[in-house]
Amino acid sequence: MAERHHRKIDRRSFMRRAGGTALALPTASAILAACTKPGETGNATGSSGPVDVARPGDPVTLPLNGEPIPTDVEPYLRSATSVLPTDHGYRAWYVSATAWTTVNDEPYPRYVVRCADSADGLRWPDRGRLCIDLDDDEFGIGRPWVIHDTGCYRMWYSIRARSRPYRIGYAESADGVHWERRDHEAGIEASASGWDSEMICYAAVIDVNGRRLMFYNGNRHGATGFGVAELER
Repeated sequence: MAERHHRKIDRRSFMRRAGGTALALPTASAILAACTKPGETGNATGSSGPVDVARPGDPVTLPLNGEPIPTDVEPYLRSATSVLPTDHGYRAWYVSATAWTTVNDEPYPRYVVRCADSADGLRWPDRGRLCIDLDDDEFGIGRPWVIHDTGCYRMWYSIRARSRPYRIGYAESADGVHWERRDHEAGIEASASGWDSEMICYAAVIDVNGRRLMFYNGNRHGATGFGVAELER
């Protein structure tokens, strides 16, 4: 079993201040899936009942008019959702890949973060609006996690670059659609040594009894363990 770890970070860290409690949790009705290598299809049961999930080799799908249909606009990857309710339904922030690249002679999708709106959480459009784009030598922006504090949406995501493994990035938005990257304010970096010294990724941020916590994976996508960092106020 992977080990669990705990460390604190200072006030310049991954959030400036805490607001109301708002959790961005993937919902069973909005599970998106990716494809890379041949595999088979399975299913899982969530709070909304049974849902289809894809294993490597399956078409990349997002429910369109209630049916899981791949789209010409986003044919390779629509995955890793963070969903919040809105005044008109739901908004999902998710990973989207529309092209491939080669890193160290291995094929990888080029992926960014987009968002899409749904009136019922079941039917989603065939394309999303770009939220977080690639920069410098990056080839992947993955696993968005969004919360809504008063007057501010906050997003954490995993940055994958040719020059280094995953790191955690951070952005803010007034409307949840137009985002400003502030990666320097993520406030958490890989440790000097140990289980999270090579890679930190897949952040999940929640408020618990007045404390704001970030759970995240360590080296080799979490093979060495996952940890929790607490915002110091």
